[in-house]
This record gives sequence, C-alpha cells and structure tokens, in this order.
Amino acid sequence: MQDDCKTPYTDSNVKISSSSPYAITAFNQVIKGYVQKLCLSCSVSQVLDSATIPASQTATSKFTITQESKCMATFSKNPSAPTSLTVDHDLPAYNGVIVDNIDKIFKNSDALNCPFKTCKLLQKGCKVDADPTGSVKMSDKMPFAILVGENALPDLKEGFCVQCENGYKTIEYDELVVM
Repeated sequence: MQDDCKTPYTDSNVKISSSSPYAITAFNQVIKGYVQKLCLSCSVSQVLDSATIPASQTATSKFTITQESKCMATFSKNPSAPTSLTVDHDLPAYNGVIVDNIDKIFKNSDALNCPFKTCKLLQKGCKVDADPTGSVKMSDKMPFAILVGENALPDLKEGFCVQCENGYKTIEYDELVVM
C-alpha cells in the first residue's frame, strides 16, 4: 500500500511476491534514483478448531526504500588533470583559453544521463567564489572552459578550486595554480 496504509500501491519500483515467503524486490535500474514510502500490511488467519471462529491478526508497518541516483558515482578527478597552467605573457594572444574542456579536470563516465549542470571557479580552499573581475574566469556552460583575460599581470600566480555538480553530487579540484 501507499504510505497512508489505505491506498493500493500502484508504482512499479517495488514488488512483493504473491506467495510465501513474500519476497520484496526493489527495481534498481532507475538512473535518477528514487525514494519510495510504503506501508506493508500482513494478515494471518488461523482456524483454531472447527467449532470456533477463525482467529486473525494483522500487522502493519511503514518503511522507506531509497535508491541513490546512479549519478552519485559517475564522475571523478581526471588522473592527468593539470596542477599548474602557465600563461605565456610574451605572446600577443595570451588572452584566451587555458583549459578548453572540463574533461581535462574531471572524468564523467555517463555524461549522457548525468551531465555536469554547473561548474565554477572558486578561490583556493573551495569556499569563496573567485573574483568575477579577476583575470581568470570560467565559462558558465559546457565545456566549462577556463580563460585568462588580457588584464592578467605577468607576475600572476594564483591558486583556484574548480567545482562542478550534476544535481546529485558535487566534486571539487583544489590543486590548480595559474601563473
């Protein structure tokens, strides 16, 4: 039954077999996961003897089944992620992309079903947003490129944290230094 213990259960995430031992199975292939609140009611009837009324007993219990989203485990740090990015200030075209795709920093094993929704640049320590007027910025949509602007000073050496999320999990990379 639904968790109100009155309405019949009509979803398909959880099933109970129709015969003893009444195994309960939960569907575990839902990419986005689910939380299912249920009420289980079991009745037992027993005829004590042919002359008496059958004895019956009903037990009711509410419970919750949670399947975490598959998207909780689809991304990780790219083992070849850069720890430092050097800007060549002697080139006239130093104003531009220093990381062209977030895939250079994080791996996503299921980008189709669990894409990065947001990525942002934070100050080293991953607590405070990077200065929006600073010389290093990140694009706000895929491929979430990291850019250095023409206002970058030749003595630039600044640590950054890259933070991305997919709606289920957040991942951070706090090892990036732009110089």
